Amino acid sequence: MMAALRPFIRLLPQLRPVAVRCAFLPTQIGGVSASRYSLLYGQERGVAPSCHQIVFFRGYAKKGKKEKGGKGKVHKVDLSPEEIEEVINYDKMVSHFDDALEHLKQEYIKQLSLRTNIGAFDQLIIETDDGKFPLNQLAQIVQKNPQLIAINLGPVPQYIPTVTEALSKSGMNVNPQQDGNMIFVALPKVTREHRETLAKNAKTLCDRSKVKFRDIHNKYSKSAKKNKAVSEDTAHEVIELIHNKLHDYQNKADDLMHKKQQEILGGK
Repeated sequence: MMAALRPFIRLLPQLRPVAVRCAFLPTQIGGVSASRYSLLYGQERGVAPSCHQIVFFRGYAKKGKKEKGGKGKVHKVDLSPEEIEEVINYDKMVSHFDDALEHLKQEYIKQLSLRTNIGAFDQLIIETDDGKFPLNQLAQIVQKNPQLIAINLGPVPQYIPTVTEALSKSGMNVNPQQDGNMIFVALPKVTREHRETLAKNAKTLCDRSKVKFRDIHNKYSKSAKKNKAVSEDTAHEVIELIHNKLHDYQNKADDLMHKKQQEILGGK
């Protein structure tokens, strides 16, 4: 028996860092004497004959910390375009992500200009019970002077509360005032406080775009999970691909936000 176990005993020291305490081996089956072989030190000592087991102790690596900011490692997806298309419409998904990112760019151009002008109000989207409309389709917008915009909602006075709320939440840092069927908007002066407010609004608009990204991600992830025409492994790989796209577009939105904030704050 010892002859059969010797090759195994010689291999055990090579198994580190799996810690091997010691091996208890009898010198003969049913014998009176036995030896304890310390595999870490190569020593032999006499022990009771009942000891005849090998004991292993294994250490486990600690789980690494996740990186902050959502920019962790990207899972490499090894699928062909054809395999991906069997699960989701990939081009359509990317188009949705692109549209959401482009919307953020346009909001930055129209709503976060240091010197707000009438063009920023024309395309402000107003959500009504009858649908979504740009403000210039609902009202007549006139710039009375360099510091004042007048919005005439005489033909559709029922939309005045909705338009007032949309202006307040537009990110343009304006405080609309109603007077009858008119809404007057004083354009803010370019002060340090105004710049800092616009910089905060840049983050708010960026966060809204990320909500849209997550909605797109969730839509296509659910679609992939429900697809029973492909294997679970393929569906899982496609879901990882969708995760990668989500992080990619979130990072693009963050880059846009940081550039816009630097522009607003004068390169700070």
